[in-house]
Amino acid sequence: MSTDLAAGDEDTRLQHDLSREQVRVMGLATLGGMLEYYEFVVFIYLTPILSRLFFPADMPPWMAQLQVLAIFSVGYFVRPIGGIILAVLGDLFGRKRLFAVSLILMAVPTFLIGVLPTYAQVGVLAPLLLLFCRLFQGIAIGGEIPGALVFMSEHLHERRLGVACGLMGSGLAIGGILASGFVALIIALPMQDQLSYGWRLPFILGGIFGLISAYLRRYVRETPVFEEMRRHKEKASTMPLRDLLRFYPRETLGCFVVATVPAAIVAGGLLYPVTYLQTFMHIDRHVIHDAAPWASAGLAIGTFVCGLLVDRFGAVRTIMSVAAAAIVAVYAFYLNVSNSLATTATYFFFFGLLIGFQTMLYVVMIRSFPAPVRYTGIAVGYNLAAAIVGGFSPVILGALAPIVPITPAHYVAFFALVAIVATPIIWRWRYPLAT
Repeated sequence: MSTDLAAGDEDTRLQHDLSREQVRVMGLATLGGMLEYYEFVVFIYLTPILSRLFFPADMPPWMAQLQVLAIFSVGYFVRPIGGIILAVLGDLFGRKRLFAVSLILMAVPTFLIGVLPTYAQVGVLAPLLLLFCRLFQGIAIGGEIPGALVFMSEHLHERRLGVACGLMGSGLAIGGILASGFVALIIALPMQDQLSYGWRLPFILGGIFGLISAYLRRYVRETPVFEEMRRHKEKASTMPLRDLLRFYPRETLGCFVVATVPAAIVAGGLLYPVTYLQTFMHIDRHVIHDAAPWASAGLAIGTFVCGLLVDRFGAVRTIMSVAAAAIVAVYAFYLNVSNSLATTATYFFFFGLLIGFQTMLYVVMIRSFPAPVRYTGIAVGYNLAAAIVGGFSPVILGALAPIVPITPAHYVAFFALVAIVATPIIWRWRYPLAT
């Protein structure tokens, strides 16, 4: 009797430990997402300052800013390379190692940007060092999101994937809010202080934050799915990328298609409207900058709510319904936006709330591949979409804006329609998490 009771107590303890482990994993994955978007927003917002510090003083400001943006874009285009390398290693040697390594690779160059010498100190070496750091950031980011998705999903029951992806999406939005607030404090400093030390602080603190998060990732366990694969010697071959393209081309294409949606909606729904509304709809810039954070606040809430809905009603039903509502919301926003801060902020918030559906496409990506090639499959599809669609969306939007009225609305609506059409088709090819 006592033995049975002891065994029962042990089972209860293990269940409790597993529950705490799941919470820890979701929290650390969310922190990684926060760091990714934090770094993205900080770099973009500080572009005018970086252009003055890392290029000759006699260079025209527009040219210097263009070169800083080009350095930033390089990070986007190396993401597929980094994603493939880290994902292959993750499928071969385990999720846990890469879960920590990817964040270290992102945190270290972020910190280093904050301590780089300027052009006035070392000349042309300064922009080259900035480029070097961005390359490593891009490589790391390419593996971070796919790795976090795989690690998190393989620790959880399938009926909890929605809320897990929702938390991760909320982390991305919160990272953007924190970065915007931090940069606002830096910009409030006298210009001399901004140029001397102020610009360094967001990068240094972001790097420290990332290293702490990476250290905490040491204390999570390897995923049960990968451990089961290892016990049964079911790991991928030494060429998971080859296996992916040979045996799962349909699933890889499907993952790429759904991954284009969040890449496009972030660009067309959250980033470009700040410029478009001022330039083409003549909305006061103070109204835009005061109202824009409400879109991120809505997104932080919306992704989590959509995650709850996915776990309750299923991925297909939730994505199709909320995406359809987002199409209505985006046109309502652009047809009613004005110089009223209350009106604009309200529309920003509800629009951000509804585009939370795009994070739920992570669930579709996770379920698109069996375990031996899951990391590689998500990395290839996600990063190619981020590089192609994310990289070229600003160019497309900028080219169409003078020609097509409310271009961002049409752009968001188109990719929301892609999600509505593609999700039920791709969901038919899903795999259980344990395979």
